Amino acid sequence: MADNGEVVSAHLPSSESLAVLISCYNNWTSLERALLSLETQTDRNFVVFLADDGSGEAFVEQLRSWRAGSALEIEHIWHEDIDFRKAEILNKAARATECRYLLFLDGDMVVRRDWVAAHRALARPRRYMTGGSHINIPAALQECLTPEDIREQRLFDWRWLREKGIPEIRRYRRRLASHGFCARLLDFLTPRRDSFVGCNSGCWREDFFTVGGFDETFVYGGVDRDLGIRMANVGVRGTRHRYSLAAVHLDHPRPWRDPERVRRQKTALKKRKRVHQVRPDHELIGK
Repeated sequence: MADNGEVVSAHLPSSESLAVLISCYNNWTSLERALLSLETQTDRNFVVFLADDGSGEAFVEQLRSWRAGSALEIEHIWHEDIDFRKAEILNKAARATECRYLLFLDGDMVVRRDWVAAHRALARPRRYMTGGSHINIPAALQECLTPEDIREQRLFDWRWLREKGIPEIRRYRRRLASHGFCARLLDFLTPRRDSFVGCNSGCWREDFFTVGGFDETFVYGGVDRDLGIRMANVGVRGTRHRYSLAAVHLDHPRPWRDPERVRRQKTALKKRKRVHQVRPDHELIGK
């Protein structure tokens, strides 16, 4: 620990920039809240790469205007809107950065102010870190959220959330409020199956490309778990940190979810684990 109380990882020094890869598509309201939460980070040594799966011109213009007034360093990686191609645009974003460590976040996630610092402190060789399951914020509450609510981290105050109509939130109070050693202890005492969770995970860029990145033949359902399985097949293990890597999800419908596709991809995941598949069904060219 540094003299100023900052936790410093032996593997990711505070002077080294990290890459935050955010997947997004035509939902500016949620993305703005995700970006606002990144503006609150205690560790500001990171670059944001927006992996945009084909958002329209109105979204792009809102982003352009917002970026002009933000202190965040943001790179916008975009491709044409053709079906659900989240895996492909995330691979493009990963190729666009030279940062050694990649943090993955969905554009409808709001993170606690120590999220980047915690990822930096937890990073270890031949490991990926995942925040695990997340806490959903219902649409009714989202409608009245203000930028100040995000900046003041009220979404991580269980009493405030209860007053706003989420009575069951008390059971999550430790996940929302635990920091530092206390959070790491609770992570250790709460064993869960470790799997890569694309909305809140981190890994080394080298490990990501060793297994060929996300499988672009996958659509919604399992693309992140598949990456974790293939990394495990080369000895890169995952560790879950649901208390240290606190984030909440701005819940929404999923009209693009195809149950039959999801079923087929779950079958594929079981096979890849069984046969120790490493490379995806497509080949990611270039690093």
